[in-house]
Amino acid sequence: MIAPADTPIVPGHGAVVDPRFVADQRSLLAAVAEEARRSFRERRPVADTAARLAAGLGMPDDTAFAAAERAYRQLRDEPAYPDPTEIRTVLGLDAGSTWTVREG
Repeated sequence: MIAPADTPIVPGHGAVVDPRFVADQRSLLAAVAEEARRSFRERRPVADTAARLAAGLGMPDDTAFAAAERAYRQLRDEPAYPDPTEIRTVLGLDAGSTWTVREG
């Protein structure tokens, strides 16, 4: 999308931004994708790729890990997010754990 520099962009979530922010985000995502593809081809572990993203792009560690993990899932033709049956593992819960849902 090409828009004048002073054009407000209203994303699907978050604050209103300008075209420069959108361009910067696109560049960041392209860099993440490039590094993830390279690391995946080299059979690097997700954690190594996350560290490279954090160091090379200045991403927070947790954001870099989430980006690397999601990219690897896509490169393996898996859903980007874990299957609901995997959530116990993702949350570190054992098979005997129970969940409590509180309303309000």
